[in-house]
Amino acid sequence: MYNDDEYCRFMFTRVMEYLNKKQVKEAGMSFASDCNKKGIQLGFIGMMLFNQKDENELLRIICGFHFIPTDLKQYYDNPQKAFEDYK
Repeated sequence: MYNDDEYCRFMFTRVMEYLNKKQVKEAGMSFASDCNKKGIQLGFIGMMLFNQKDENELLRIICGFHFIPTDLKQYYDNPQKAFEDYK
């Protein structure tokens, strides 16, 4: 199981930078690319990241991964809070 909270926070911050610019596709691609660099296999869910057009749903997908730190998982149920916290 992958466990590097610091890198996961880096990945999440990059996703939020893209989402704050309304670049949903780029956010998903960035997350998938960062996962690939660390050898994290996304499988079918990776395709969902590439094709996602809704920023809230993309955050739910990302926050649902087992390797995401617990404090970031809070955004699964409240994606709008992520936009407040990562302005």
